[in-house]
Amino acid sequence: MSEWGAAQRIDSNDSGDASLPQVALDPLGNGVAVWTQSNEPLAPVGSIAANGFVDGAWATPESIENDDAAGGRDPQVALDPFGQVSPRGGNWEIWGPRPG
Repeated sequence: MSEWGAAQRIDSNDSGDASLPQVALDPLGNGVAVWTQSNEPLAPVGSIAANGFVDGAWATPESIENDDAAGGRDPQVALDPFGQVSPRGGNWEIWGPRPG
């Protein structure tokens, strides 16, 4: 089983704020985090980003929604016992394997 270590940064966008984080874990301690990533000053709305925690390490964060016209908001995430992730947000829905 994976163990959580010291706090560490899991986003990679230095130009905007990360907010509204949500985290889901499976029975083995693997997980996924989603959040709203501000795109300012490039765009007035945010996007949704995600990062996976697998085998005790965070992967590389990735954008999973980047509709600059509508933006992403209110991210939510669920992880089933088999590692399938279901992130959801105000105007988007994506199903697939966890990031990482």
